[in-house]
Amino acid sequence: MDFNQVHERGLEVVTATRGCLSGFVLRFNKINTRVPGAGHANIVRQNAGLVEGVLLELPDAVAIERMDPFEGVPDRYRRTRVMVECSERACEAWTYIGQPAWLGEGLRPTRDYLQRLLNGQAFLSPSYWQWLASHPEIGRAHV
Repeated sequence: MDFNQVHERGLEVVTATRGCLSGFVLRFNKINTRVPGAGHANIVRQNAGLVEGVLLELPDAVAIERMDPFEGVPDRYRRTRVMVECSERACEAWTYIGQPAWLGEGLRPTRDYLQRLLNGQAFLSPSYWQWLASHPEIGRAHV
């Protein structure tokens, strides 16, 4: 949810809006190869789950392919289409889901990684942002 990172990756954003993905939950269970015990964001199916985030409109249909190398497609993540609620309507969108060989349990995000998600506060409900902000990080006990 960090627009600076999106721009650093060479992607132009046409519009950004709040999006909610039902039937999934956010987990930090995608193994971070640089920091032992750290995890990157991943979405996991859960019937009553809800993931909040930012839905980015890109300038054309192939722009998402420029993001794939940064997300480790196809080895670490796979890109898949999902239906997201945005502006009181359903929108089809791309998302990234961790590949099974790269998933682990008991992982925590680094402070810097979590901060990039928290930077999207304007697109999140207060309760979801607070849940993220209180998430245990590497080097910080869960309180």
